[in-house]
Amino acid sequence: MTQGDERMKAAKASIRQRLTHSKLPMLVLVGVVLFALIFLGMRFFTRYTREELYRESQNQLTEITSQMYEKLSITLEQQWDFLTVMDRSVAFYAPTTQEALVQLLQATQNQLMSQDSALRICRYAWHDGATVFPYSRQGRR
Repeated sequence: MTQGDERMKAAKASIRQRLTHSKLPMLVLVGVVLFALIFLGMRFFTRYTREELYRESQNQLTEITSQMYEKLSITLEQQWDFLTVMDRSVAFYAPTTQEALVQLLQATQNQLMSQDSALRICRYAWHDGATVFPYSRQGRR
């Protein structure tokens, strides 16, 4: 081997050594950057998911609360109407004894309950497309 060949081998070895040493810091840097990106991505995704879940649960609670308020309003209105009918019944018939009052209230309650169940059937039939009744709103079927 000549001296030029040895220099050539040494130069190649030096280049390989430099490439190997210069690749290592670059690989470490790429690894650190990837780790940081993945970590930040997970943090942002977690925060976004929490905020979305909070908004969804808040919307659902708002909807449920409005439905409960509406149902409560309807129930209170029905109970108030019931008490109004009972009061008017007592005022109209003016029972003189406690037994007569109890009988009047029971009779009124029974009448209201039967009317209420009839109204429920009518409401159900009306919302169901009037399939319970033999006649439709336009006339005979």
